[in-house]
Amino acid sequence: MALRLSQRMAERQLFGLVTLSLCLLASTSCGRWNHHPNKRADKLRAENLKKSRDRAEKTVVSCEVEDCNPSIAMFVGVEEKATESCTASLVGDGIAMTNSHCIPNDLRAEGKDCRGRIFLFFPDVTGFIAERAECSEVIQTSFKEEGGDANPDYAFFRLREKPKRPVLQMSGEGFEKSAIYRVDKVDPFVEQDHLAGVLRVAKCQSAFGTFALPESNDPLSPLMTFRADAGCEIRPGNSGAPLTDASGHVRGLIQGKFEKNPASTQSVSQSALLASSLRLGSNLACLPLHAKLTSAPELAAGCSKRSDSAKLKMLETVRVKRVWEKVLEEVSAQSKDKVENDFDSVFDWKPVKTSGGAGAPGVTLAPVCIRKSSLWAARFKDRGAKAVSVKITIPYWESVEGITEDLKQKISVPEDATREVEGTIDFSPSEFRRTGKMKVSIDWASDAPVSASTSLLDQTLTACEAEEK
Repeated sequence: MALRLSQRMAERQLFGLVTLSLCLLASTSCGRWNHHPNKRADKLRAENLKKSRDRAEKTVVSCEVEDCNPSIAMFVGVEEKATESCTASLVGDGIAMTNSHCIPNDLRAEGKDCRGRIFLFFPDVTGFIAERAECSEVIQTSFKEEGGDANPDYAFFRLREKPKRPVLQMSGEGFEKSAIYRVDKVDPFVEQDHLAGVLRVAKCQSAFGTFALPESNDPLSPLMTFRADAGCEIRPGNSGAPLTDASGHVRGLIQGKFEKNPASTQSVSQSALLASSLRLGSNLACLPLHAKLTSAPELAAGCSKRSDSAKLKMLETVRVKRVWEKVLEEVSAQSKDKVENDFDSVFDWKPVKTSGGAGAPGVTLAPVCIRKSSLWAARFKDRGAKAVSVKITIPYWESVEGITEDLKQKISVPEDATREVEGTIDFSPSEFRRTGKMKVSIDWASDAPVSASTSLLDQTLTACEAEEK
């Protein structure tokens, strides 16, 4: 089998050279082996299971760097009407590892027969000819609840025949803070009617206690975040790639990019920051691995002493709250004489956080108490018991979300980002004369940066004590 694959690759490479020559002669643009992939270069549709399997068996993978790891393979899973790819590695005698989400849905259970459904394709690298290996049995898959918090994503399966390649050693030491780990990954693309891939190398630096995953703050945390700005380029098809240390030992495996902040509700801008700034990986330390995995590392002594996740999430929530308190203090200093209407001297105003709708939250001003209440009440004495509704212009500061050097959430409100927002203020003068209290509500106009139905303030105000004295 290995010899046939090697011959096929040689034929394909020769065909590629001929095709390239023809393209140059014809002055036309032709696709290259290393071309830009389409949106789902890791997935190829098919009419049925047989067609999916036929396409899977045509998969070819090559090596782009000189030191390609011979233990890394392109994983291809066969579904009813599609073939999908990930990255896998040899971590035991005839045993491979990848992400659980790479395994076809109907095979994600111990003991499942995976013959004809999962294949590994190893490239031709120095000292090793190209090989194809077929899955025989699923040993273990992790479970991820849909819509729930992120959790480790791993799967192990046995191969029908043991590849003639070295096995990577798994480590239970976890991830060190700010350490850089190697990622051997397969970048897939579609070539004609089948999948192909290129084995590449990336570097990922661990990041403890980020705003996206505050509970990942020690070497044994089940999940770990990695900085994208350290060369940790991850794309579809890289899922399952091993994270190895300087000794070549596997500390964990790549899960992918962040899509949802598991610690809290996030805005659209936060989602974009997560996707662009952080990568997510599973830690092999402290995982409850199956007894059949004889090469699995022993559990570290500190596995039972990890920090409480709920407490760490709470601490991050408190930290973000303090960030917003500081923002409101800054706005308070900027907001002197910012309310331009007949009521700028009627109320004392304070900065308040508002919902930004689909975008980031913002800050505006809301009345906190009634100033010069006796003069103010006399002003509306002729209104009787009628409620008053008056148009009002209020400043609104758009917040800018960012990330600090240590990947904590950063929020700022630039003074030049102020805009005027129209609204209406509703109150009842007779209620104030009668009770000394008054319910005040300010509502956004339809073109405001938040939902038109969102009330800025709906509470009962009293006279400002300082003014009454």
